[in-house]
Amino acid sequence: MKDKLNNWANAAQSYLRKTNFLQADFHYLDLGCGYGNFSYLLQKNGINNSVGVDLDNHKIKIAKELTQSGNFIVHDAIAYLENTEQQFDVITCFDFLEHLPQNLLDKFFVLVARRLKAGGKFIIQTLNAENPNSLVYLYGDETHQTSFSTDLIKKYLTRHDFSNIKFYECGPYIHNTTSFIRYIAWHFIRTLKIIYNLIELGDTGSKVYTRVIIVVAEKR
Repeated sequence: MKDKLNNWANAAQSYLRKTNFLQADFHYLDLGCGYGNFSYLLQKNGINNSVGVDLDNHKIKIAKELTQSGNFIVHDAIAYLENTEQQFDVITCFDFLEHLPQNLLDKFFVLVARRLKAGGKFIIQTLNAENPNSLVYLYGDETHQTSFSTDLIKKYLTRHDFSNIKFYECGPYIHNTTSFIRYIAWHFIRTLKIIYNLIELGDTGSKVYTRVIIVVAEKR
């Protein structure tokens, strides 16, 4: 389990390297925290100011065993946002947003904006509707409710007081020879997708095609 956490933390930090999200004096909230992956990433960087929220008691128990730095709470994410008075510098939700029913999405974005400090960062990892196999990933899990194109998630964010929205692909993370070969192959496939868009649509599209994407936005 520790090896998986290490690999996840290293990959996520690589994807987010341009976002300046690691600060010792920041306070972090991770919604749908699962096994505490994000708190583990923070712990690796000497940061201890995090709260992880998840409904799964079993996952929270394991998160507490694997990550000593996080404060983990068994709670519904939306209910937690409604009831807490704490303000955060960074709020994250990895592989969480796609599980929310569409009728709760606007409410969720409103609550996140309310709990973020001005200038705070909202970091999302979610299913990418622009991936060539997006329907396979959307319907491969019975708890998935939706997937997001870059345009759709940008609309949700802009109408709920977020700006400076940036998208990051989560392609193969280079850490050995095999992953390097996958990285090269992925960029070849990605180029073909861009060419396809140019032929069919007359423009390149978003150029964000990985199975999941990371979105970073700032609270106005």
